[in-house]
Amino acid sequence: MSRDREAACLYLPRELLESDADRARLGEPEGHEVELQRAVAAYAATLRGDRADRLITAEPEPIARHHAERAASERGDEIEHGVEPPAVVADPDGEDLRQARRELADAEREAMAAVRRAGALLALTRSPYGVGLLTDGQLAARQRSLGERVTAAAAAIQAAEQEARLYARDGGGPAEQAALLKRARLVEQARQVQAAEQAARRLQQARQDVADGREQIRRLVQRENRLQHELDGLGHLRPSHRARRRELEIALPQLCEELAAARERVALLLQQSPALEAAAEQAAALAPPVTTWPLIWHHHLDLERDLEDVRRGARARDVDDAAQRAGRARQAHQAAQAELAAVHDERRRRTGLPPDRRDIECAARADHAQRQREASGYGDGPVRPAVGRQSERARQQPYRPPPVRGVDRGPGLSR
Repeated sequence: MSRDREAACLYLPRELLESDADRARLGEPEGHEVELQRAVAAYAATLRGDRADRLITAEPEPIARHHAERAASERGDEIEHGVEPPAVVADPDGEDLRQARRELADAEREAMAAVRRAGALLALTRSPYGVGLLTDGQLAARQRSLGERVTAAAAAIQAAEQEARLYARDGGGPAEQAALLKRARLVEQARQVQAAEQAARRLQQARQDVADGREQIRRLVQRENRLQHELDGLGHLRPSHRARRRELEIALPQLCEELAAARERVALLLQQSPALEAAAEQAAALAPPVTTWPLIWHHHLDLERDLEDVRRGARARDVDDAAQRAGRARQAHQAAQAELAAVHDERRRRTGLPPDRRDIECAARADHAQRQREASGYGDGPVRPAVGRQSERARQQPYRPPPVRGVDRGPGLSR
């Protein structure tokens, strides 16, 4: 085509350029213009990649200007020597042909612009952490966010290291506090169990005293009846019965006093029984279940015996946890610093870009933003809710183009 002097025609066989899937998806073209656009688009798709024939450009400006000046000079020489220029013959199909050529040139320029945008997008996706895909506003927001993350991570490192030193020296960490809280809880439970046991024993003792008092009253009543019966059976005439009669007359009043005292004690115990029962029920309600009392006593005794060992182990766990938090914060700090350095490099790179390259990258980012909206379920039409439980953070992540086989995607796309 570089050997042609006036014009060159490019034939694009759409049937060979389009795949079977494209033809099945698009169907037959509705007209010549649609067919031309589809052929150019199919050919532009073959220009991606590192191919020797992927570059198609218009005629360079110096050569085109030289051709125009030469043609004007030749027409001037003919007029000067009296040679009439040939008459222009009306060509009814010339205007249509020129229009088709103009449309083809426009389609070619559009295809090349798409190819340049695709190349720029591929280069931007290779940027670390995908910072090349962000707009200037998003890049500035990412820089502020990363600065806050770096500051927060540095503060977290300092706080974790200070806590590790403090726990190693004075203790008081979460694990040690949890051990002390467990001990206090076991002490309280043991106190409740002891109170419930004491109330139950007092109630049981009162019930036993009532039973014993009633048994004593029964025996005293039987003895009183027997003595009274014996006293009633003694005669007044026999001298030998007089001594026994005097003994019975002395023993019966004493027995009546004992019986009255026993009845008074039983009555007092019966009067105190409701209060003792209520106290026992209240103590049992405040205490843990009865089935757990042996286990609570066992744990309480073990913890009291090994309290110092438990506190030392808990303090060691607190120090280890603080050291691990410091390590995680240090990793987060390094990752945020690395991403922040990539953002700074990207901003410096954009500062030195030529205007045409900047425009190409802006167009590539616009295509990326459109694909991101389509991938997130948002198009040009009304907003549709996302399907599933997609988080806000996932929707804010930049769009990632599909991987290209055989091309290194860069470290940023592995995140």
